[in-house]
Amino acid sequence: MEKYLIVGTGGVGGSIAGFLALAGKDVTCIARGKHLEAIREKGLHLRSDLKGNHFLPIQACTAEEYNEKANVIFVCVKGYSLDSIKDLLEKASDKDTLIIPILNVYGTGPRIGQLVPHVTVLDGCIYIVGF
Repeated sequence: MEKYLIVGTGGVGGSIAGFLALAGKDVTCIARGKHLEAIREKGLHLRSDLKGNHFLPIQACTAEEYNEKANVIFVCVKGYSLDSIKDLLEKASDKDTLIIPILNVYGTGPRIGQLVPHVTVLDGCIYIVGF
Protein backbone atom coordinates (compact mmCIF):
# COMPACT_ATOMS: atom_id res chain seq x y z
CA MET A 1 0.00 0.00 0.00
CA GLU A 2 1.27 3.46 -0.83
CA LYS A 3 2.32 5.67 2.06
CA TYR A 4 1.07 9.25 2.14
CA LEU A 5 2.78 11.89 4.24
CA ILE A 6 1.11 15.21 5.02
CA VAL A 7 3.62 17.88 6.02
CA GLY A 8 1.65 20.64 7.71
CA THR A 9 -1.61 19.34 9.12
CA GLY A 10 -3.64 22.54 9.30
CA GLY A 11 -6.84 23.24 7.41
CA VAL A 12 -5.57 22.18 3.99
CA GLY A 13 -3.28 19.36 5.08
CA GLY A 14 -5.84 18.08 7.56
CA SER A 15 -8.52 17.99 4.87
CA ILE A 16 -6.28 16.07 2.49
CA ALA A 17 -5.31 13.65 5.27
CA GLY A 18 -8.92 13.14 6.27
CA PHE A 19 -10.19 12.37 2.79
CA LEU A 20 -7.27 10.02 2.14
CA ALA A 21 -7.94 8.21 5.43
CA LEU A 22 -11.65 7.90 4.61
CA ALA A 23 -10.59 6.24 1.35
CA GLY A 24 -8.56 3.68 3.32
CA LYS A 25 -5.12 5.06 2.50
CA ASP A 26 -2.05 4.79 4.77
CA VAL A 27 -1.63 8.38 5.97
CA THR A 28 0.79 9.97 8.43
CA CYS A 29 0.50 13.60 9.49
CA ILE A 30 3.35 15.82 10.58
CA ALA A 31 2.14 18.23 13.23
CA ARG A 32 3.40 20.11 16.29
CA GLY A 33 2.35 21.16 19.76
CA LYS A 34 -1.27 21.07 20.84
CA HIS A 35 -2.44 20.15 17.36
CA LEU A 36 -0.27 17.02 17.43
CA GLU A 37 -1.53 16.14 20.93
CA ALA A 38 -5.16 16.52 19.82
CA ILE A 39 -4.70 14.30 16.75
CA ARG A 40 -2.98 11.65 18.85
CA GLU A 41 -5.64 11.74 21.59
CA LYS A 42 -8.87 12.23 19.62
CA GLY A 43 -7.98 11.56 16.00
CA LEU A 44 -8.18 14.00 13.12
CA HIS A 45 -11.49 15.86 13.00
CA LEU A 46 -12.87 16.06 9.46
CA ARG A 47 -16.08 17.99 8.94
CA SER A 48 -17.42 17.75 5.40
CA ASP A 49 -20.76 18.56 3.81
CA LEU A 50 -20.15 15.64 1.44
CA LYS A 51 -18.67 13.03 3.79
CA GLY A 52 -20.05 14.03 7.19
CA ASN A 53 -18.38 14.58 10.53
CA HIS A 54 -15.56 12.19 11.48
CA PHE A 55 -12.86 11.75 14.09
CA LEU A 56 -10.32 9.65 12.21
CA PRO A 57 -7.55 7.65 13.91
CA ILE A 58 -4.56 8.84 11.90
CA GLN A 59 -0.87 8.39 12.61
CA ALA A 60 0.66 11.70 13.67
CA CYS A 61 4.18 12.62 14.69
CA THR A 62 6.75 15.38 14.63
CA ALA A 63 9.16 15.81 11.75
CA GLU A 64 11.93 14.49 13.97
CA GLU A 65 9.99 11.32 14.83
CA TYR A 66 9.11 10.38 11.25
CA ASN A 67 11.43 7.64 9.97
CA GLU A 68 9.77 6.07 6.91
CA LYS A 69 9.89 6.64 3.17
CA ALA A 70 6.69 8.04 1.70
CA ASN A 71 5.42 7.36 -1.81
CA VAL A 72 3.53 10.66 -1.93
CA ILE A 73 4.22 13.76 0.16
CA PHE A 74 1.76 16.64 0.31
CA VAL A 75 3.56 19.78 1.45
CA CYS A 76 0.98 22.02 3.12
CA VAL A 77 3.11 24.44 5.12
CA LYS A 78 3.27 28.19 4.63
CA GLY A 79 5.63 29.33 1.88
CA TYR A 80 8.03 30.92 4.35
CA SER A 81 8.50 27.52 6.07
CA LEU A 82 9.82 25.60 3.06
CA ASP A 83 13.48 25.80 4.05
CA SER A 84 12.67 24.46 7.53
CA ILE A 85 11.27 21.18 6.14
CA LYS A 86 14.21 20.38 3.83
CA ASP A 87 15.68 17.77 6.19
CA LEU A 88 12.31 16.05 6.57
CA LEU A 89 11.74 15.95 2.81
CA GLU A 90 15.20 14.46 2.26
CA LYS A 91 14.69 11.86 5.00
CA ALA A 92 11.15 10.90 3.94
CA SER A 93 11.75 10.60 0.19
CA ASP A 94 13.63 8.58 -2.36
CA LYS A 95 13.88 8.67 -6.16
CA ASP A 96 10.37 7.21 -6.52
CA THR A 97 8.65 9.71 -4.22
CA LEU A 98 6.20 12.24 -5.61
CA ILE A 99 5.98 15.59 -3.81
CA ILE A 100 2.90 17.75 -4.32
CA PRO A 101 3.14 21.24 -2.80
CA ILE A 102 -0.24 22.71 -1.80
CA LEU A 103 0.82 26.07 -0.39
CA ASN A 104 -0.48 29.58 0.00
CA VAL A 105 1.81 30.56 -2.89
CA TYR A 106 1.56 28.95 -6.33
CA GLY A 107 4.72 27.90 -8.14
CA THR A 108 6.73 26.50 -5.24
CA GLY A 109 7.44 23.26 -7.10
CA PRO A 110 10.70 24.50 -8.63
CA ARG A 111 11.89 25.67 -5.21
CA ILE A 112 11.15 22.28 -3.64
CA GLY A 113 12.87 20.67 -6.63
CA GLN A 114 16.01 22.61 -5.70
CA LEU A 115 15.75 21.54 -2.05
CA VAL A 116 15.31 17.83 -2.88
CA PRO A 117 16.46 17.31 -6.48
CA HIS A 118 16.17 13.50 -6.41
CA VAL A 119 12.32 13.47 -6.40
CA THR A 120 9.50 14.31 -8.80
CA VAL A 121 7.64 17.49 -7.85
CA LEU A 122 4.22 18.39 -9.28
CA ASP A 123 2.67 21.75 -8.38
CA GLY A 124 -0.79 21.39 -6.93
CA CYS A 125 -3.76 23.63 -6.26
CA ILE A 126 -6.76 23.12 -3.99
CA TYR A 127 -9.85 25.09 -3.05
CA ILE A 128 -11.23 24.42 0.42
CA VAL A 129 -13.89 26.20 2.42
CA GLY A 130 -12.71 26.29 6.00
CA PHE A 131 -13.97 27.77 9.20
